[in-house]
Order: sequence, then structure tokens, then C-alpha cells
Amino acid sequence: MALTQLESIRRQTEAAARNQMNRAAADLRRETSLVNRAHLLAGRAARGVSLPSGGNTEPRSRTLSGTVPTTPPPVQPAADGWVRRSPVQPLYRPANYYRRLATRITQVVLLVIAIFVVVYLLLRIGVIRV
Repeated sequence: MALTQLESIRRQTEAAARNQMNRAAADLRRETSLVNRAHLLAGRAARGVSLPSGGNTEPRSRTLSGTVPTTPPPVQPAADGWVRRSPVQPLYRPANYYRRLATRITQVVLLVIAIFVVVYLLLRIGVIRV
């Protein structure tokens, strides 16, 4: 049976929903893990940080998802000076790109016309016989 576009889209949305559900379950397991809790307490003990009152053992810098917000690393330009960002990277074009492109196309067209004219003249003179 052929796979239609609607069937493909349906499968993609189902897979996306499953992935999101699995990710949420993994985050929940990670947050409620005894090993994670022991690691957190051991890290605080090594740094000499006391637990806050009220029995809350979560660090104050954590968000609800359990990740610590960080600033992105500084952007390093490439060797040509262009800063590449992922996933969308605009295409760099020099200022005279379209003018040079039009010039090249015109040159190719004129070269093809000149070749046809030369072949036509050689046929008329009789150098080339068909």
C-alpha cells in the first residue's frame, strides 16, 4: 500500500508526541532519582553549602525542568570572517554578485552564438562538408 502525504504527516506527529512524552518521563525519572539526589547532596557537602531550611533540597538556580540556565558560548568567526550560526545560516553574497552572474551568463550566450556563427561561415565557405 502506498504511503500518502497525510499518512506520513500523521506518523510524524505521532512520533513527535511519543518523543516528547518519553523526554518528559525521562526528565521526571532524572529529577526523582535517588542517585541524582545523593549526587546533589554530595556536591553540596564537598562545597560546604548547607541545605536551605524547609527541607527543600533543590538548588535555587535550577528551573522546573531541572536544567541550569546558561549563557551561550561566545561566537567565534570562521577564518573568512563570517559568523556561522546553526541551524539556519543565511547565504553570504558579495555586493556585486548578481551583476557578475549576469555578466557571466551574457558571456556564455555570446560565446555560444559566436561558435554557431563560425561553424555557419565554415559551412558556407566549404571548409566543413556535411
